[in-house]
Amino acid sequence: VEWAYAASERFRPDIEGGDGDPADPARRWLTQYRNEAALGRKADPEPRPLGAFGINSKGVADIAGNVWEWTSTCYAHVTMTSDGVASSLTNCGVHVVEGFHRTYMSNFIRDGKSGGCAVGTPPDNLGFRLVHERGDFLQAALRRLGLT
Repeated sequence: VEWAYAASERFRPDIEGGDGDPADPARRWLTQYRNEAALGRKADPEPRPLGAFGINSKGVADIAGNVWEWTSTCYAHVTMTSDGVASSLTNCGVHVVEGFHRTYMSNFIRDGKSGGCAVGTPPDNLGFRLVHERGDFLQAALRRLGLT
């Protein structure tokens, strides 16, 4: 959710599959493959210089470019019974990866093209975006000054 907010207008929720039987994830995955293939996206494997993909409306550079970003979000399989009771199973051996669209990547950091992409076509490049939260910095500075 945080990545989608930061990506702003560059987030592509339209690629994610949503039709079919919720009890049949294969059908949803096939829809996602079909949606992604229909875009005709060309491979773009060469990393680009900082700023090559521009800055979005939130001021974030190169988001949704050709380097897909690991997130700290683990894959979760969530189900809901007919009486509305939800249950989930979390698998941190698979993480959410954000880029051209949201997908799930098993922890094959070496080469995502070798079959690590759980849903969709493999990303061109995998990377990490380092984020510094201002609140943490401010609190640390205030502690150092003895103000908290």
